[in-house]
Amino acid sequence: MERVDLQLAGGAGRIAARSFKPLVSPAPSLPLRRGRRGSDGPSDTEVAEHQRARLTGALITEISEHGYDGLRLRALCDGSGVSKRHFYLHYKSLHDCYMAAFAQITDALLDRLADAWMSGHGPQERLSLAVQCFAQSVAQEPAAARLVLCESSAAGQAAVRARLAFDARLEELLLAGLEAYGLQPPPAIVQAMFAGLSAVVRARLTNGRASELGEQGTELGRWAWCCLSAPAPQRHTDRAAPLPFRPSVRLLAKAGRTSEPARVRILAATLEQAAEHGCGAVQERAIRWRAHVGCEEFRAHFEDCYDALATVLAEMWGETLKHAIAVARTVHEWPHGVPAAIRTLLASLAADELFVRLAITELP
Repeated sequence: MERVDLQLAGGAGRIAARSFKPLVSPAPSLPLRRGRRGSDGPSDTEVAEHQRARLTGALITEISEHGYDGLRLRALCDGSGVSKRHFYLHYKSLHDCYMAAFAQITDALLDRLADAWMSGHGPQERLSLAVQCFAQSVAQEPAAARLVLCESSAAGQAAVRARLAFDARLEELLLAGLEAYGLQPPPAIVQAMFAGLSAVVRARLTNGRASELGEQGTELGRWAWCCLSAPAPQRHTDRAAPLPFRPSVRLLAKAGRTSEPARVRILAATLEQAAEHGCGAVQERAIRWRAHVGCEEFRAHFEDCYDALATVLAEMWGETLKHAIAVARTVHEWPHGVPAAIRTLLASLAADELFVRLAITELP
């Protein structure tokens, strides 16, 4: 059992340390086989549980070191000491093994956060303790956290859906907990708070700075409460409905046009393939075939397929933000230009499901 110290949001003192089960349980010890017939040895169920636990531990290590795309069955079996034959007795594929580990980690994390929430008194303290617990969990077990928060987009649509379901479950639990105190923040505000918190955590994990989260939990807890307790802005019903901008539609319209420059054809082909197969499955050969360009011409513009994908997303974001800023500049009173830009940005995101899926949902 590991121990996690949680501080009060106001910094008035440190509450008693609480014990939590690890996000990933270690392999259980097996009884020694003493009799010739093995009557005192481990049962088949115990052996299977032991092997699955070793495979899960090795999976987390491999993904932490090489990412989901670098996951290989031979390395997983070597790291766990489980043969390939026994691996396939437990899992259909590497993806199946990943999804099982994902479920184990998220279930344990939900239990841990629920315990942290219930240890507080009042909504502010409970929220702060839950946020601190989340930050501490990531700081102390970054490899397991990375598997859930950073690698799900590379693991395919099923993993992305599982991560979204996990996020939705957290939001539902928070809304229910706040409602018990008569607080009903708009669901969109709760979603935005979780999105901001997840972005901070993923950035620390990606940059190898997860240990910093252990010290930042208190500040993150304060920030989360400020998000939820801020007064609701006044509605301006007299404002004209914002005109959305759909960057993916504009770029896809250029796909297949041989009259377009090679760079534009490559970007459109990259977007097409990402739309069909996801960001983690784009392939340079397929992009070149769609864009009608050779290897040399492709490399004249991009280093590889992921460079092309990053350029697609960056340019779509740039065009969308440019459109929102242009709308803001049409507002004569500058304070009202900011909400006008935000409304336009949100309207654009709502109108372009493909852009949102690729640029926000599938990317860590």
